[in-house]
Amino acid sequence: MTLYDIIQHSTGDEAMMHKSLEHISQFMEDMKSQHKEIVEELLENQYELMNGRHINEWVARELVSKMWHKDLNGNVVKGEAITPEEAVVLIADKTADMQAKFKWDAYTAANAFAHDFGKSGVSMTKTDLLKLAKVFWFHDDDMGDEPNKVYWYFKRLIFE
Repeated sequence: MTLYDIIQHSTGDEAMMHKSLEHISQFMEDMKSQHKEIVEELLENQYELMNGRHINEWVARELVSKMWHKDLNGNVVKGEAITPEEAVVLIADKTADMQAKFKWDAYTAANAFAHDFGKSGVSMTKTDLLKLAKVFWFHDDDMGDEPNKVYWYFKRLIFE
């Protein structure tokens, strides 16, 4: 019998499935100490199966909430600098289907760029910052669209 068999033929309800996932997740966390690479590969494969090679909303908001930099005065600037609505200009030239796929990649990329430039002391408007972020993250000739540069860059943070 496999785990798939157990889940597929379960008589439990949705709450029981969530409890089962909690047990499996805890088991995998415990296994990380002995088999870190194997567990991270499994998590990455599962994430990509469910989300493609794109950052979903939950992951994007988690990543952005942890971003920070020190400005030239030494003040710590944390979290969202660019809203999801502002970030969509990075992918405005893509089809509607592609925009839906890349929305949270754009949000993550725009905020990462804002924090990187925020510490540099270079003064620029939000519009200029977004233009540069678009070129850096979404018009990189040697990366193309798949694998998505943003996902490729941030996946190490997602699965640690």
